[in-house]
Amino acid sequence: MNDKGVTEEVAREYIRDLTDKTWKKLNAAMWADSPVSKEFIKLCVHGTRTSEATYQYGDGHGDPSNVSKSRVMSLLVDTVPV
Repeated sequence: MNDKGVTEEVAREYIRDLTDKTWKKLNAAMWADSPVSKEFIKLCVHGTRTSEATYQYGDGHGDPSNVSKSRVMSLLVDTVPV
């Protein structure tokens, strides 16, 4: 925002656009021939999904509702019922 002198909404839209383009590249990498193993590519994509799910609504610092904390606990700590 400061470098380009744009509003917060314009900056957010730019970041959303970058995110969409990056997801398209990651999804294409899942199907492309590569010297890198498919398992490693899947690991990278899943790590990216985890990060997006964790930080999708902010980083949680100073959030009195603990929404981010409950998401992280649910995703990484709580056991999955069998």
